[in-house]
Amino acid sequence: MVRPFIDMDKSKGGPSTQNVAM
Repeated sequence: MVRPFIDMDKSKGGPSTQNVAM
């Protein structure tokens, strides 16, 4: 579940998803 989240974050280019993964 974390992998797809990072992919979306990379596409959007926002560290907001990184915080959620943590």
